[in-house]
Amino acid sequence: MVERRVLPLLLLAGCWGRGFAYEGGVPQDTSAPAASECGNDLDLEAGINVAGTATDLQTGQPVVRADTALPALCVAAIDPSPAVVNGDPEDLVTSTLCDDGTYVLAGIEEIPSIGLMVGIYDCAATDDEATVMRTVTGVASDDFEGFGPGDTLEGVTAWSISSAFLAEMQADLESSTPDLRTEGFLSGFVTDANGAPVDGATVTCGNCDTTPTYYLDAAPEDGLFGDGTTFNASTEADARAFFLIPAANITTYEADDGGAHTWDGALFGSLAGYGVFIQFDGQ
Repeated sequence: MVERRVLPLLLLAGCWGRGFAYEGGVPQDTSAPAASECGNDLDLEAGINVAGTATDLQTGQPVVRADTALPALCVAAIDPSPAVVNGDPEDLVTSTLCDDGTYVLAGIEEIPSIGLMVGIYDCAATDDEATVMRTVTGVASDDFEGFGPGDTLEGVTAWSISSAFLAEMQADLESSTPDLRTEGFLSGFVTDANGAPVDGATVTCGNCDTTPTYYLDAAPEDGLFGDGTTFNASTEADARAFFLIPAANITTYEADDGGAHTWDGALFGSLAGYGVFIQFDGQ
């Protein structure tokens, strides 16, 4: 078993919504394999496996459902590559989240060449009933180099956002900001080569026509993305260097902190109905 960091996934598709039926505005996968229950009784030798923890963005803690009345959450390993040619994204394997927030996705036959995404979502809910935003976290194909049947990529954090925190985020943005749940957003973290959050970095797409980038504030009492009057102009390390771009266009985004670190630019974008998480890893 191997533990590796989550890396950004290069999104090549301009649209990732085909292949899903919509009930009450929430994507419902119509072709996914039957979900296993938590991580029990899985055949870990049948293919490549991904294991990790669903982590709540607001608290930084595992998404724990034990001793609560909240419904179960589902988790999926998703292949986005068919969307490159306007096809349907494919759920490779699905499961349910364990009560302690951990998950195991077992039996992936082949890792897509552009990587895969780990999705966290309500197993069955309309927009009005959803307890979380439907989120996907990118995992690079390089993380699976040399893997074969029986190998497990461990320690993969799949980020999740509660519906309550999503509402707080929406309320703290400019009134003209597109609806986060329906229009989706691109978000993530800016880190150095050791995985530590970087202070004072910006994430932009040059002169592209897109919505502003917002940066989470380390002292959210007076505003999640600023001081209640002015929005933050760059990342704050004590807020995990988190950034958010509502309804982000599919284009090349770059991170910059004035030259202290360097990052590769890459093609990213948001997906309607999804919160997309990526990570800029410094060099």
